[in-house]
Amino acid sequence: MTFRCVTQRCEAATLLIDNVDETVSIGKGLILYVSWAKGATADDLPKIVKSLLTIRLLSAPSGKPQSICEASTASDEPVHVLVVPQAALTSKVQRGKNLQYHGQLGKDEGAEALYLAFVQLLGDMAKDLVQGTTSEPRLPVIRAGTFGNRQTLEFRSEGPFTHMLEM
Repeated sequence: MTFRCVTQRCEAATLLIDNVDETVSIGKGLILYVSWAKGATADDLPKIVKSLLTIRLLSAPSGKPQSICEASTASDEPVHVLVVPQAALTSKVQRGKNLQYHGQLGKDEGAEALYLAFVQLLGDMAKDLVQGTTSEPRLPVIRAGTFGNRQTLEFRSEGPFTHMLEM
């Protein structure tokens, strides 16, 4: 396991990215909290990103689950995705009471570069996967938080539809 992601369905979300007043916002879609463990490389990204774009995590009016790409092409409204760096996802409990972060990929070990490449590939691969599926493809709206910054998140959710993914 070199990558962890918690997904959360949302109706809307706003992330304060500079601790002052700069925000990014999304509409209905998914929040992706992402983290990398030691050993993660850019070579891992295509498989991870393709899985996140094609796994069926969203609800559809028909009741059948849809992926980010499927929902983008099946609706008049684009699907929104907010990527939030969350290094603490790689923590482990030590002796039942302390959190340990030794397995976390550090900023100086390439975590920030990996995060930025992940966000870029998410947009690029979504475009590739959606192209040709309809005459007027709607691309997912992808917004991202700032790596290494404390950030404040507010969101409305349609229920506790959250998943923990490890890849």
